[in-house]
Amino acid sequence: TVVWEPIAAIAVGTAVALLVFVNELASAQGEVNVNDSEHNLIGRKNIMNLRNVGADGSTIVYRFAGQLMYINAQAHKAAIEQFGDNILLIVFSLRNLFYMDADGAQTFAEIIDVLHEQGKTVALAGVNEIVLPRLERTQWYHDLVEDGLVFDTTSDALHELKHVNSVEHES
Repeated sequence: TVVWEPIAAIAVGTAVALLVFVNELASAQGEVNVNDSEHNLIGRKNIMNLRNVGADGSTIVYRFAGQLMYINAQAHKAAIEQFGDNILLIVFSLRNLFYMDADGAQTFAEIIDVLHEQGKTVALAGVNEIVLPRLERTQWYHDLVEDGLVFDTTSDALHELKHVNSVEHES
């Protein structure tokens, strides 16, 4: 019993540490900038605290950080589903996204489809060279490139898409 109990304690401790680690990985990491119709910054929020995000704005800059993969993609999807109906333009900044697996790319495609169905304009900015090969294997990325909705920087995207909010407000 002297040998068995330390082994059991190590096994339980390892399992608990693994669960804590997986739970940390499963959380969405990033930041959301809320902008008004002129694309002026109204406020910043951590992805973990998105109550009433965009209540006063019409443009969101969603900045991914870290990875987008099977274990945390649904957390990002849930965060994005909290955007209000008044949000007309969403720019996804991928500058700090350093890894994307096939499940992450598929969930990202689902997110973009849902946003398009809601009549929102979606753009990508600052696509990291590390995830670019994964994106280039998807049709939705090529569609965004064809539509001129992939930009080098977030500032470029906001400048080029200034018309999105004004056109929507006129109709």
